[in-house]
Amino acid sequence: MMEEPTLFSQTRALGDAMRSYRSFHLPGVDMLCDRREYTTVKQAQSAAHQFGCSGVLSELYGVTDWDYDFRGHKSPGDWQAALRVTVRVHHLSWVSMAGESKRDYPASIFYQSPWWQQYPLGGRPFYTSECRVDAWPTGVSLNGVSKSGIAFAPYVSALGFLPEGDHALDLTLFGKCFNAFGTVHAVEKKLWVGPESWRTKGPSWCVEYRLRPLGILTAPILQTVKV
Repeated sequence: MMEEPTLFSQTRALGDAMRSYRSFHLPGVDMLCDRREYTTVKQAQSAAHQFGCSGVLSELYGVTDWDYDFRGHKSPGDWQAALRVTVRVHHLSWVSMAGESKRDYPASIFYQSPWWQQYPLGGRPFYTSECRVDAWPTGVSLNGVSKSGIAFAPYVSALGFLPEGDHALDLTLFGKCFNAFGTVHAVEKKLWVGPESWRTKGPSWCVEYRLRPLGILTAPILQTVKV
């Protein structure tokens, strides 16, 4: 989206950005100059929730220049993970070093840089375990051993170093009451259930059950780094 950093700039260029996110498979943003555009990412997260998308995408490191260090590479991942960005798209690498090129991105994350094979280690905390859920994850166990408690999005847990072979991953969720009591007859999709949800007549009530998928909706995404 053009001019997405603030609600004011979006109004001047787009009207609003969220209207366009409906056409995205993954609502996405582009973070330039290492900016902290919290409201921009929050809009993409909200659109992903409203339209049932499987995640939120962010393009990173544009216009950061060649002196952008590893702390800079990790910092955007930290705050974007807290806002539930699940897919990070890097300004990655050159095709060739020949000729004139732009210099508004970090050093090539490929064979032209001596550290490129170790670079995935910096991203490990962001990619270890992710899945789409409609409940509140509270804990992760591996092979029957509790690994960590989870309290806030993006519900990512570091599982540590594992030997090759089969492992059992268990997630503990704190459930919701959308499909309990009278709310199963509610016509509209509700983000919150309260006293007004228990209806037996009127346009917001129907005879049929209208159940909503809850719990773990997709398999956890496990990312590993071999060292």
